[in-house]
Amino acid sequence: MDNSLRKKVLSKVKPTEQEHIEFVKVAEKLVNKIKRTAKKIDLKCSPYIGGSFGKGTYLHGSSDVDIFMRFDKSYNDSDLSKFLEKILIESSIKYKKQKGSRDYFSGSFGPKDYRIEFELVPNRFVTQKSEAVNSTDLSPLHVEFLRLKEKDNSNLTDEIRLAKQFFKAQGLYGAESYIGGFSGHVIDILIMSFGSLDNLIDNAKTWESVKYIDINNTYKDFDEASKMLGDDKNSSLVMIDPIINDRNAARALSEENYARFLLVCNRMSSLKESDFTIVKKDYNEVMSYHKNFCKDNNLKSVMYKITFSVKGESEDIVGSKLKKLHGKLFKYFSSLDFNIFADEFFIDIKAGVCLFCFDFEKGVLPNVKVLKGPKTYMSSAIESFLKGRESKYFIREDRICIYDKRRITDLKEVINFDKEELQKMLSKNIDFVKSVRVFK
Repeated sequence: MDNSLRKKVLSKVKPTEQEHIEFVKVAEKLVNKIKRTAKKIDLKCSPYIGGSFGKGTYLHGSSDVDIFMRFDKSYNDSDLSKFLEKILIESSIKYKKQKGSRDYFSGSFGPKDYRIEFELVPNRFVTQKSEAVNSTDLSPLHVEFLRLKEKDNSNLTDEIRLAKQFFKAQGLYGAESYIGGFSGHVIDILIMSFGSLDNLIDNAKTWESVKYIDINNTYKDFDEASKMLGDDKNSSLVMIDPIINDRNAARALSEENYARFLLVCNRMSSLKESDFTIVKKDYNEVMSYHKNFCKDNNLKSVMYKITFSVKGESEDIVGSKLKKLHGKLFKYFSSLDFNIFADEFFIDIKAGVCLFCFDFEKGVLPNVKVLKGPKTYMSSAIESFLKGRESKYFIREDRICIYDKRRITDLKEVINFDKEELQKMLSKNIDFVKSVRVFK
């Protein structure tokens, strides 16, 4: 990337000095308020600003601040969330409780122009991995590790910002389960490993189906690391966490998004401004695309528009449940022999809209289907298979088969689901769903 492009992109994605100063003031005000209350009610703890804000890698327009409340190791682990909630109540800070390995708390704080969106996470105060009870206890150490690496690369935080914007523009950012992309933490490690976004892209052109990265050289090779990682090794990008060395930091990255990243890199000769430009899709565009695609190609389109609110749940839980529901519907239609030529899961968390788009090969099926039975030499299995069907069988290749009457032949009979039916299919609560509409 030439220097003029680098400066141009950074001028757009890097917070202004004024913006940074004001957000720091608000964050420190919140931290000091919490510290005073903790001292007042005699709780031994100290807040630590982590995440991208603490690392100095957050982007312009982002106001998310992660605060880790590090409690003294003498406290019982089961009490930490209760203690933190008590601090918030005593501080008169409005919050929403979120479910996690330890319950944590989110909310807004500060003036309108520089309001921060905070997450307060209860932690134990640890200085090394062996002292941790929960992986979040080690989150502050990731910040310290980046600061240490910054001594060797003065451009590190800016390069991470460029990389984050690049991954966002390519639709590859976000480790949430319904996205399966590159997390901010993984991008941090990638840039620490290769020094810059340019170097990362050039190096990625040499990657194959599996890439192994161990920035600390903790293990001799991938085989040695695999013994420690267990199931965590089963991903396309295996990245040893520099603090938690028996964890694959990139475990949440989907195989598809890893492949998409390699394709982007291999097709790129040099970075352009458009490579950093986020093009936001609107659900109406997605619906229009599938409608026209099916019309032009003699397919049958069925789309579900689900509106929802994340007020009662975390964004990740909402997105994860909807993604799983999309998969359940896919399997259901397939089990009835309605073959899906193409499908798409689209979600806009901020707009509270999700689309399940299914493009079917046919809307109506024949009244019968071929039901394959056992191989012709499997006598006992044949007797069981043919019971009551003796006069209707035939041979196809080396199997005995029958024509089996379909219970459902018209797609129209099975596409009209309401919220209650979808909840039953998922076997999980979806109270966050406000409405379900079917477009066909």
